[in-house]
Amino acid sequence: MTRINRRTLISASAVLVVAALTAATVPAQAAEVGVSNSEIKLGMTLPMTGTASPGYNKIPGAMKAYFDYLNANGGVNGRKITLKVEDDRYVPTEAVAKTNKLILQDKVMALISPLGTANNKAIAASVNPARRGVPVLFVNSGFSGFTDTKKYPTTYSILPSYVMEAKIMAEYIKDNFAGKTLGLLYQDDDFGTDALKGFTQAGITFAVKVLKVLQEFLPDGSQSYLPLSRM
Repeated sequence: MTRINRRTLISASAVLVVAALTAATVPAQAAEVGVSNSEIKLGMTLPMTGTASPGYNKIPGAMKAYFDYLNANGGVNGRKITLKVEDDRYVPTEAVAKTNKLILQDKVMALISPLGTANNKAIAASVNPARRGVPVLFVNSGFSGFTDTKKYPTTYSILPSYVMEAKIMAEYIKDNFAGKTLGLLYQDDDFGTDALKGFTQAGITFAVKVLKVLQEFLPDGSQSYLPLSRM
């Protein structure tokens, strides 16, 4: 859903917001992991390689371009922002390992724009940034569950939820396909069930049987989708 818009939004606006947030929350004299008298370290995991990398692998460059500009103009309270980037290939187990590296080895102050619902849920369960007091800024996923502050107290969303997107699509369907027979083919994960929830809440009825496209991870860590003939 709106994949290109999501990439554009993240690369163009999140970098501006994180700089402003960092400037507002890091005082001139701070004693914090990832913050020194001269530096603020941020970390991110996303697919720099692999099938999900096209488009998303441009995000770090966009962030770094803005941070370079910010650093050249005095930084944040005199501190320069350093961005640590790790390639997780869009595989949850790799996202967990790379996030542990960012927190335990690189000692970042916060995670910024980690990509993917499954990856971020795995990070929350296995790494538990909240318990470590590590903010997860602008999570790059529209999963509505990330707004649950009890489960994800240090996770901050920036994108419209998949539920919201489906409701917008539902209005288009009502305006252009009223009285038509409708069917929905959706992904069998949080992405798909969020969408189904949005359509249902918007009052869209699907007369055709709903099929689920099952996603699986192959032994090499890459992703595959089962053909409908195997379901």
